[in-house]
Amino acid sequence: SFQRALRFAISGSRSSKTALIFAFSASVVNSFLSVGPAPAADSRSTAIAIIGLACRFPGGVSTPAEFWSLLRDARSGLAPVPPSRWDSAALYHPDPAHPGTLYTRDFGFIDGVDQFDHAFFNLYPREAAGMDPQQRLLLETAWQALESAGLATERLRGSDTGTFVGVSTNDYAQLVLKSGDPTL
Repeated sequence: SFQRALRFAISGSRSSKTALIFAFSASVVNSFLSVGPAPAADSRSTAIAIIGLACRFPGGVSTPAEFWSLLRDARSGLAPVPPSRWDSAALYHPDPAHPGTLYTRDFGFIDGVDQFDHAFFNLYPREAAGMDPQQRLLLETAWQALESAGLATERLRGSDTGTFVGVSTNDYAQLVLKSGDPTL
């Protein structure tokens, strides 16, 4: 079962930073699955079913199965900075207190962020280029979750269907504001 697999992954003999980072999240999921959700505020209950799932994480993870494999194998999604991103050697310094430098050589990068298909989502190229990369990833993963569920979008219009997502930080918006580029 899912609970047994999560417990094994969390309590396995191997440990790594990745396993420790996900241990809390996995224990929360495990607890939720054991106890169930809190009762609804009113007396009516509504059934909820998770029927589609999608994700993108560092370490080449682009499916829930790949994510599970990363956790199961206690692998890290961190990797050296791709040369196309920035010159990490020029910014590296081993002292975390050294101003204007980075003290780590490995980071969590999501593959294929630059491969967004704007036409598929009926967006103009310029509009897509100005979007926060998190918005592009959200569109892609929401679509993949629908595909995972085997749902046709035409059948969802007007239905009681929800999409629930988690996104963090607004780094891109901060960079755009600081750049002063009015075209973004």
